[in-house]
Amino acid sequence: MASREEVFLTSKLWNADHGRARQACERTLRDLGTGYLDLYLVHWPVTGAPGPEPAPALEATWREMGALARGGLARDVGVSNFSAAKMARLLRAPGGPPLSVCQVEAHPYFRNDGVLAFCRDRGVHVTAYAPLGSRDSARLLRRGEDGRSLLDDPAVLAAARAIGATPAQALLLWGLSRGTSVLPKSADPGRMAANLAVASMPRDPGGSAGEALAALSRLTHQRRMVDGAAFLSPRGPYRTLAQLWDE
Repeated sequence: MASREEVFLTSKLWNADHGRARQACERTLRDLGTGYLDLYLVHWPVTGAPGPEPAPALEATWREMGALARGGLARDVGVSNFSAAKMARLLRAPGGPPLSVCQVEAHPYFRNDGVLAFCRDRGVHVTAYAPLGSRDSARLLRRGEDGRSLLDDPAVLAAARAIGATPAQALLLWGLSRGTSVLPKSADPGRMAANLAVASMPRDPGGSAGEALAALSRLTHQRRMVDGAAFLSPRGPYRTLAQLWDE
């Protein structure tokens, strides 16, 4: 059995727990049977309270997260599904902790270039979720109505052939080559092993293989699979997706 130090534990502050981050984190620690988290993320910039602005304010939640880090309950803290503008608010907030990680959707059908550039300039690590295009989310959220599947895209298949890998491995390698960590999901032992094998592949294969991989950054189809539409409300604070994502 692995020791605690060999396991990297990440958890998230759910929307309803803004304003009581310590209680939420302590509950998570009890559930996991551990004394600390390696990383604790604010899951969404959403609190569930109507009004012109999130309440509690995002800056107040961020100060709560800082108290967890200073108290040793979480070694690092970060955010998930935050826009660059919302992260900038946190970074400007007095008394806030360093922003270690931003976890966002990122894959060739939604590169999220603006957030990646913002984080790169500020030393914030980006973790890409849905790195394979999230087929399950596409079906669940009805995002696949145009018939597109990232794993079946001709450019992805070409990159896989050039690298000598599976389409999923090509997509994961593309994510790693951008400097992000990637979070593929699978319950199949063979696929999990194949996903892990990508860690030993060269990030920049060079030649025609490198060009085929780079071509994935030029796909023109760009669409979120997880767009946060469930959190929109005519009572605010987010009435439109443009307000949620600051676009």
